[in-house]
Amino acid sequence: MEYDDSKYSEPVDFLIIEAADFLSEDPADLPPLIEYIDPDALNTLLTHNTPEGADVVDWAVEFRWGEILVSVTSTGKVEFIHSESEDPELSQFLEQSAGLQSLSD
Repeated sequence: MEYDDSKYSEPVDFLIIEAADFLSEDPADLPPLIEYIDPDALNTLLTHNTPEGADVVDWAVEFRWGEILVSVTSTGKVEFIHSESEDPELSQFLEQSAGLQSLSD
């Protein structure tokens, strides 16, 4: 799915609604997003407009949010994966995240 700025006032609103839909839960029952990532920083990344003629930089942000893993890209693409999944890419992501977490402790 991709973020559509015509439907939501801010990207994190989209993220919360879509995550709740993915988990079949009420948005109010999700863990607070701010405990996992800075919502303001995520909004800034997804609403940043590149000036005409400037180099475009592709980026991706991946983070764990409760029982799901979230991937957001510079194009506005958002993906959710259940953290219990047996997906090899998920295993690699979890290993990398654990290494980054231990470095920040």
